[in-house]
Amino acid sequence: MELIPSLLLFVATFSICFFLVNSFWLWINEQRRKLQLKSNIALSIPVWTNLPRPFQCVDYHPTQSMETRQSSSKSQSLTVLSWNIERGLKLEELTQTMKELDPDILLLQEVDISCHRSGFVDEMTHFCNTLGTNGTFSAEFEELESPVRKPDNGGGGVHGNAILTKHSLLETFSVVHTEVVDWDGNGGIIYSEPRKGGRVAVGAIVGTPLGNILAYTLHLEPFCCCIQRQQQVEDVLLHANNLLKTSKHKIDCVVLGGDMNTMISGTGRLNRFLPLVSLDIPKTPRYCPNPVKPPKFWRQPSPNFLSIAGRFHHPFRGEDQCMAEFIEKSQKSKREVDPSLSLLSLQDPFRKGRGAEWTLTNYHGLFKGKLDFLMYSVDSAFELKRKQTQTFVSEDKMESDHLYLLIELQLKKNKKET
Repeated sequence: MELIPSLLLFVATFSICFFLVNSFWLWINEQRRKLQLKSNIALSIPVWTNLPRPFQCVDYHPTQSMETRQSSSKSQSLTVLSWNIERGLKLEELTQTMKELDPDILLLQEVDISCHRSGFVDEMTHFCNTLGTNGTFSAEFEELESPVRKPDNGGGGVHGNAILTKHSLLETFSVVHTEVVDWDGNGGIIYSEPRKGGRVAVGAIVGTPLGNILAYTLHLEPFCCCIQRQQQVEDVLLHANNLLKTSKHKIDCVVLGGDMNTMISGTGRLNRFLPLVSLDIPKTPRYCPNPVKPPKFWRQPSPNFLSIAGRFHHPFRGEDQCMAEFIEKSQKSKREVDPSLSLLSLQDPFRKGRGAEWTLTNYHGLFKGKLDFLMYSVDSAFELKRKQTQTFVSEDKMESDHLYLLIELQLKKNKKET
């Protein structure tokens, strides 16, 4: 019993110190933002023209014929790879690993086209020609060159997400996410990345010999709360909901993968950038229970305890577990009413306890989190044959700061017989 007062005192002291440290960082960030606005150094222009515009979906095709590649891919299963390629900074290593894995469908995040930081390479053209795949790309941001940027993060091009496949693309589309950060305003200044655009998912109906696959690749906003990231996932689920009812193509399975930035877990809760959005950009409050119509209290420009305490939402469970449960259960009631939506029965085979415990490590191993997901329809013509997570060696020897996720799907036995 004597330990209880000491424990309470420790918790109170830790909370006060934590609050003061965060308040100090917020004050420093606010002063930096004001100086940058006054000096007007964030005004910049793109280096290249004739690039894909933000939210525009652009299809790519290899320069050589795909007939040989498709004929050699007659298999009783298909593989799907999801990978955040960290802007293609190690392009040759990434390409070599993709060749070795040889997936039927690649869901890629953080793809650069003509950016300074990645050597001004058109990575979509490179991948399609080198791997011999069709592809579709949607730019999230027009990356602006500016002195605000760090030397190793030069802009000048566009940045987005992509889907590649050795099979045919029957339909391609982009899904613009609910805006939670004003990147066209001062969001780019705060995070030292002047840019124009917003978060967008890329989707495609892929025609394979085993059936048509509806695939989505996502890269959710890191500078917001778990509720807002769930809203961005809901944007995609609603799109899939409508497409399953209206598409002229028969869809046999839905696959959803990407970097969902589920940072609020483990030591990620201590990241000093987590509460900045609600305090520096009144338009996008962070820990608001109703992100559509937030009360004025959540828009306060000064530090408040709730914005900091919000990172401890579900203190005994990580955000990755909450996100997996949200996706798996969010469409359940709709599926019960409308059987045509059975393909939205998405399941994460890499959920903790089933597969990948983490897909990104940072701060010299002090943070390890499961930020990446790859889900498929369990109530579909397909079943899981195999799953694979990239083996971590060391940060300097990895192709990207994220580990890839790969699943192999096969037709269910009763479907094979018919």
